Amino acid sequence: PTGKRYLNFLRTGNNEEILSTETASWLPPVASILGQIFIENTALNKIYPMETDRFHLAAVIYASVVVATVFLISFLMLGNIWLSLGAAMLLFFHPQFAVQAHTNVRDMGLVMFFTLTIFFLLLSTRGKGSLVWLALTGLMTGVTIDTKQNGGFLIFIALTWLFLNRKTLTQRFFPGIIIYLFLT
Repeated sequence: PTGKRYLNFLRTGNNEEILSTETASWLPPVASILGQIFIENTALNKIYPMETDRFHLAAVIYASVVVATVFLISFLMLGNIWLSLGAAMLLFFHPQFAVQAHTNVRDMGLVMFFTLTIFFLLLSTRGKGSLVWLALTGLMTGVTIDTKQNGGFLIFIALTWLFLNRKTLTQRFFPGIIIYLFLT
């Protein structure tokens, strides 16, 4: 129901249903909202008649993006396609990941946005560094925090990474941090 409440709020602007619930979070949970969108999708209703199946389809999509992003991060760091493929396959076949990928929409959303943030963070310090990648990193950090509050650890990870790579960013270091924090 969380995703439904927030999706209704985004459509109508009426927040009474959210404010009347004591357990409502102060940020609209991105992962649950996407699950709710799948529940209401009539095309998916023909393929997956049960609402829970359509809701948990969001977790499967999140997990697929995570596996692809792990491959990209590994390739970016190692430059070896076979090791990168091995890292992605290791994650894909891990039993706990398989279970979470089918049942846990919120945590899979957190992991997806977390890995995408790390990927953009790595891209921001490649070559001469780019403020565009830092802006995307900040935006993805914000979405990660919006998915689940422990995504806030990304702020410390990103600031540490940027500080360690400040020579790569040179004159873009302080503007980059300001852009990152502003978009977070």
